Amino acid sequence: MVEFYVLLGIAVVFSALFIAFWKPNTPHLDIFLKSLATISVISLAIVTVSSAGLNEVTILLLVGLLFCMMGDLVLALREYNIPEAENKLITMGEASFGIAQIFFIAMLAIITNLVSLWGLIFGAVFAVGMLFSRGLLKLDFGKYLVPSLAYGFLLASNVGGSLIALIMGYNSINY
Repeated sequence: MVEFYVLLGIAVVFSALFIAFWKPNTPHLDIFLKSLATISVISLAIVTVSSAGLNEVTILLLVGLLFCMMGDLVLALREYNIPEAENKLITMGEASFGIAQIFFIAMLAIITNLVSLWGLIFGAVFAVGMLFSRGLLKLDFGKYLVPSLAYGFLLASNVGGSLIALIMGYNSINY
């Protein structure tokens, strides 16, 4: 259990360093610190998984975290200001995060033995809210509107499903 708290401390420190030292036009430092933060979070997950054992739930968690790491690193490449790569980087980053959410939703479905219909409804309401409030919030998604709405749906479905699972008493699950 000591290694969990050591890695948690390292993950918090690296994440704080990334946040504290991030500034535009410093891509090398940003990617380095973001990589350290992400790798430390994945290491924390691996230590946690090692105590729970490797099963379908822990595999889904680790694969989801790896897709998050890929999304983080791909989006960090945008700071190199390569105009011809901008669209591809945004698409690849958003796709990586979307795929991660699918793994997390699948993990939640296995843990709770259901896919929360209310979570999916929450995701749909959130995506529709994004669509209709973008003028009010001055959000311009441009050609990324559909992928952004899809990602918003997946993310909000995951959050909504997790909240429903907690409300239903799935807060101490032995998988």
